[in-house]
Amino acid sequence: MTNEIYIIILAFFAIIAFAIYYETIISKTKNDASRQFVNYYQLENMPSTFVTIGLLGTCLGIVLGLFSFDTDAAKIKDSVKELLSGLRLAFIVTILGLIFSLIYKRRVNDILNKYGDIQPPDSPEFLEMRQTNGLLRDLNKG
Repeated sequence: MTNEIYIIILAFFAIIAFAIYYETIISKTKNDASRQFVNYYQLENMPSTFVTIGLLGTCLGIVLGLFSFDTDAAKIKDSVKELLSGLRLAFIVTILGLIFSLIYKRRVNDILNKYGDIQPPDSPEFLEMRQTNGLLRDLNKG
């Protein structure tokens, strides 16, 4: 087997592993009791994980293609074949990452629209502003 096949298989298993992990998180959103333990940011960042895996595969494919490229005039024809093989790998892994990213972007949006109680936690700045507004409201009343 060539390095190209190994990287495609590795990228596919990485994508599947993250998909299984994210499915366990998504399954927690269906239950009212466990939904409170779902991390909003983890849910929101699911699609970008797949894009990142796709970009990593792209970089690996291009690097593999460039490592096998030989500028010797007698070997350049074979080198171009190896370079194109690396680029093929790069785009296959990128397409896999983008497809999974689109699928999970849709799923996350559906979950966030369906369950309004999954919200990002309040930041300390927001809590301070809320307290200040309350104090100003009290000052205006009297």
